[in-house]
Amino acid sequence: MTKFPSLLTTLLLLPLAFTNAASVPRAANIAAREATSYPEIILDDGLPSFPELDLSSEAFDTKTPEFETREPASESGLSKRLENKCFPYNSNADVNDVIKAFDYLNEIGNNECNANANNYIEAGNEHYNLKLRMNTAVVLFQPEGVEETESLCKDVAMTVQWIFTDCNDAGQVSGLGAANGNGDLEVLVVNYSYIE
Repeated sequence: MTKFPSLLTTLLLLPLAFTNAASVPRAANIAAREATSYPEIILDDGLPSFPELDLSSEAFDTKTPEFETREPASESGLSKRLENKCFPYNSNADVNDVIKAFDYLNEIGNNECNANANNYIEAGNEHYNLKLRMNTAVVLFQPEGVEETESLCKDVAMTVQWIFTDCNDAGQVSGLGAANGNGDLEVLVVNYSYIE
């Protein structure tokens, strides 16, 4: 009589033991895969790399951005040559990727972000400088009516912020605008496939 309950208990617990044993490596693999899923990042040659910022892409991906409240520049001495606008759905990037691009531009805020008419890629029917890519999102610059222009990267970040706020369609984002205080610098945010 004493052996029957222990045999029954063993038979009942045996499948549970195998299930738990099998689920441990699977759970560990899933956790490891999720832990190493970081943004695909491509930066222009003129922008500081993550090691130069003393950051890894892992740390950047989990970093909480520090937002700086700033008022748009009203007296820049430059005329605004374009109006901010949003694009159709087929060129949209994931909003989280666009926010990561914004975070990076804020991180390097006092660096110069420049656009040169002679160093470009084609995007649609226009020529742009590819500045950075975060997964699905690319940020492109174009000098508007001049050969070359530059702005502080935090002024470009303000435009990217406008785009992901005002052009957000259910988590999908694309648009363009002038860099804060510089109507000569056009900033475009689209899906990476738009330039492939």
